[in-house]
Amino acid sequence: MSETTPQSREILFGDETITNKDINKALDNYFDDIDEDKKDLTPQNQKELRTWFAKNYKRLIAGEKTRKSKKGETVKISTEFQDKALTASLTELKKLTESTIKEGQENLTPELFSRYGSQQEFKRKMAELQGSENVVVFVTFDLDNFKKINDSHTHEKGDELLKTVAKNLEATLSLAKGDVGIRFSGDEYGMFLTMPQDKIADVKNVLARMITNIEQNSERPDGNKQTLSVGYTVVTPEMISEKDLFKNKREAADKAGEISKLIRTKNLLEGKDDIASADRIISSEETETYFEEGEKEKLSYIRQVMRPMQEVLKEKSEKEIVEMALQCYEKLVEKK
Repeated sequence: MSETTPQSREILFGDETITNKDINKALDNYFDDIDEDKKDLTPQNQKELRTWFAKNYKRLIAGEKTRKSKKGETVKISTEFQDKALTASLTELKKLTESTIKEGQENLTPELFSRYGSQQEFKRKMAELQGSENVVVFVTFDLDNFKKINDSHTHEKGDELLKTVAKNLEATLSLAKGDVGIRFSGDEYGMFLTMPQDKIADVKNVLARMITNIEQNSERPDGNKQTLSVGYTVVTPEMISEKDLFKNKREAADKAGEISKLIRTKNLLEGKDDIASADRIISSEETETYFEEGEKEKLSYIRQVMRPMQEVLKEKSEKEIVEMALQCYEKLVEKK
């Protein structure tokens, strides 16, 4: 290999200097082979995978330069390391491609972003938020008593409902504002909504209209409307630099959504009709204060016990299950 420094759009690989054009050609052939075999990668998938490949390769090279610089060595990347970095990137690209294909095969809701896609959109949203007077509302919700559909009406009916909810979610978004619809997995959905900071007080009203629209147009196989348990948290420009922001905000919204589920459980215990989704939209700020600790512990225990009961007692209604779970809780209290 010649010691000549490669030109700016060249990459050293093995014993020859190859250009970005050659790399792109190799990637073209790679994706063409996949398309011929499975036809499961969209043009957007390919674009994202190519971008990932380039960034990963550059990251490895930059890391090696930093390492050498800190050790006081000459900052020159060897042919062997570039070979290793490129091979490692190609290996990871293959794994990521297989994961993307699998996700695509399982994706019933192509109109929404996937879990991976939502993370990329969140980064874009944070970039837009920088220096603005807006906030991003991170919303998560799932379908109440969805498992009953799969158990009583087949998984095909369950899939149909998931598709319906996705289409209704997409229809209710304000695309002009860049709002984002997500299906994280299973019956777990989400939204990123952008709104002015001085309108934060209106968040619940805005969400109530959107959630009501989704609920009213999403009918279960048993003829009932599909209710939703909704939680949300607000991301402000001041939070952008916080570590693990996506992860932490999703967890905060999920915890708020769990309170919404507990409200519904309490309603069932009291023998009332199902409460409308819009009437139990919960903010992360309410998570710790909505219930007294004793009541929250009781309802959480009942929900926890209900899950295995529903697995076994599939013929029982949700109200019957919640009453049986209450009996378990009362026996536990007696023992204490």
